[in-house]
Amino acid sequence: MADASRSTVINQTGTRRRERGHGRTRYPFGFRQGKVDRSLSTPMVSVISLVLLGVVLVIHTLIAAVMTRFFRIRLKTQWGSVIYALLLIPLVLGVTTLVFFGVLGISGGLTLGTPSLLGLAIGMPLALGFTIDVLYIPSPDEYELPETR
Repeated sequence: MADASRSTVINQTGTRRRERGHGRTRYPFGFRQGKVDRSLSTPMVSVISLVLLGVVLVIHTLIAAVMTRFFRIRLKTQWGSVIYALLLIPLVLGVTTLVFFGVLGISGGLTLGTPSLLGLAIGMPLALGFTIDVLYIPSPDEYELPETR
């Protein structure tokens, strides 16, 4: 006969085993007597949150590309445009990130940490915008500008 002080436990692989304990069945993953404990589950991200995140990324990439182009056209030195691109563009993207995710609150359901959000909303658009401007748009030297009076 089986010992009365042992109980059946389902381990993480889904197999049953006998364990000494309080004489009750222990359920893994937040299940208790067939019911799911909702406090252990994370909320799902809605489709609209992902679409709005994509819109923010496109807007940030456009801002980074246009600002990089502006600095390349206006500044006479090569390193001046790089320094301004690495200092001013992240500042502008940081402010717009605070507006989109803080004031407007479009991050519903997204559980991004600070480093992930900074990398996703500032780092990636900065790299994409700079790459688009440098590789895919002709150099400012190829354009003829009208003479100033």
